[in-house]
Amino acid sequence: MTLAPDIQMTCVVAAKGGIGQSAISLDWARAIGRQGKRCLLLELSGGDLAWQVGATPAHFVENVADGSTGINDAVVRIEEHVSLLASGNGWGIHGPDAIGDVKSLFERLREGKWDHVVIDLGTVSRVVAEFVLTTADRRAILLQDDIACVARTYALLRRFGAGVLADHTSLVFNRIDNSTDAESLHERFSQLTSQFLNRTWPVLGTVPEGGSDQRVQAIAMWDSADVPKPEKKNASIAGAISNRPSWADN
Repeated sequence: MTLAPDIQMTCVVAAKGGIGQSAISLDWARAIGRQGKRCLLLELSGGDLAWQVGATPAHFVENVADGSTGINDAVVRIEEHVSLLASGNGWGIHGPDAIGDVKSLFERLREGKWDHVVIDLGTVSRVVAEFVLTTADRRAILLQDDIACVARTYALLRRFGAGVLADHTSLVFNRIDNSTDAESLHERFSQLTSQFLNRTWPVLGTVPEGGSDQRVQAIAMWDSADVPKPEKKNASIAGAISNRPSWADN
């Protein structure tokens, strides 16, 4: 299953809470929107994105999934080209019909007129995660330089790295302010995955410490809202990114 052919989907994943997944998803959507692309930020699990942007949605992602409201009635506009479909804390995404709800939601995404969808995956069940990751055109795994995050990211790739995270997947380093620190983290993490998983993952870019505007500017430097859909299953999404740091190819 895929979205409409003209909609790009980016899924943001974090193996550990508290490393900025929602904030980066939000600022990634803003970076795309400021390129003049119509972008939907989709929050899949109960979170606080609506609170972060000061919005009070009348309907939530679960209402769209069960068909009780249309998607255009549930989204709230954040900026000129950016809208949010927020998740209410009560959505039973871990319930017995969670995968059916998500599939229904994705069908209804076609009703909107967006160029790009950025998904804040959040904490979901394995079957839901696999479906969403499989559907996405590209997957970005957040990583920062602390032991717990590195260990859990490695565990995530050990679980999914030979499957849905094998292709069209890259790393995004968060709270990294200079290329030396980024290169060091990339080298150490690649040594770990090369030794135990027999492969490495490319780096899409880095996000520095700082406020939202700094993150948006950093993301806009290395991201492209016009990433082509891969023609071959084993094509690397990294090849479609033109502004990646040179050390990320090593």
